[in-house]
Amino acid sequence: MASHRLKYLSWHCLKKPKQILMVVKNFLAFGAYFFSAKELLFSLFAPWKRQIEDYGKGFDFEVYFRVFSGNLISRVIGCIVRIIFLIAFLIFEIIVFVLGIISLIIWFFLPLILIAGFAYGIKLIFAYV
Repeated sequence: MASHRLKYLSWHCLKKPKQILMVVKNFLAFGAYFFSAKELLFSLFAPWKRQIEDYGKGFDFEVYFRVFSGNLISRVIGCIVRIIFLIAFLIFEIIVFVLGIISLIIWFFLPLILIAGFAYGIKLIFAYV
């Protein structure tokens, strides 16, 4: 009988928490893959959709200013969009991490919650008798 208790304690306190942490780790890795966080960071100031204009031959100040400002606007738009996606990535990661910690805490207290629920149910039954 004691062997079964030790198996349960080993499963409840060691094996299952490792599995919960593995699930959380997989969700965190999925977030990094889904949002392409590494690529977003490395291309933060790259032009949006690679839309840039060529300066052409010769030097004309008006053409140079138009192309420079167009390329700058393309880079600013790309940076803003990438920052928005990075913020969404960080929010997703924080939510997954917090929910993982909460689920791990709930898992450890689940036997106590179960016992308290049964005791409360019995109390309610006898309160109406």
